[in-house]
Amino acid sequence: MWFLTSHVLVFAAGCLLGGILAWQWRSARAWRSELVYKREWSDKIHATEAYTSKRLLAAREEAAATLEAHKEKVRGLTAEIHALEGQLPQGRRQARRNGARSTAMPVVLPTRSAPPRATRPRSERTTRNGNGSSPHRDDLRRIKGIGPVFERQLHELGYRRFLDIAMWGSDDLAKVTRKLDVRGDRIGRENWIAQAKELAGLTSLR
Repeated sequence: MWFLTSHVLVFAAGCLLGGILAWQWRSARAWRSELVYKREWSDKIHATEAYTSKRLLAAREEAAATLEAHKEKVRGLTAEIHALEGQLPQGRRQARRNGARSTAMPVVLPTRSAPPRATRPRSERTTRNGNGSSPHRDDLRRIKGIGPVFERQLHELGYRRFLDIAMWGSDDLAKVTRKLDVRGDRIGRENWIAQAKELAGLTSLR
């Protein structure tokens, strides 16, 4: 009986000791993994800090260089302003001298008198947009159906007088219809040719 009891106690002690050793081994392994993890993150943090510090230093240097360039430009502009201020009294004196010269009476040289230009009587003068007609252009707007736009286009085509329209033939009529882009037989319906003949004094409008 004593022999069996001693074996049971030995077995229990061995199990307890094995459990303790296993727990210590797992703890050591977990501590080692945690240590490696902390070391990796520490390295990453140090690398990030180094990169950030480097970028910050470069940004500071660039800002300092830009500031120095602006300061140099300001110094140049200040020197230019001082130079212009130094020239200001001389410019004022020059302006006063020029003003004194301009107040002097100009010398008028004798010139030959030009012969008077012959002027035409008012009755012979032509108006550009009036209702009256000139020897070279009639007021085509007196023809019903012709407005300012059609009149300008007819002038561009070379028709400036009532007589020009009154002498239209079939070719002229087709040309004008195409150029003015009128629809159908508008020119015939509105009797442009008959009105032109009447206004030109060739015949009376029936």
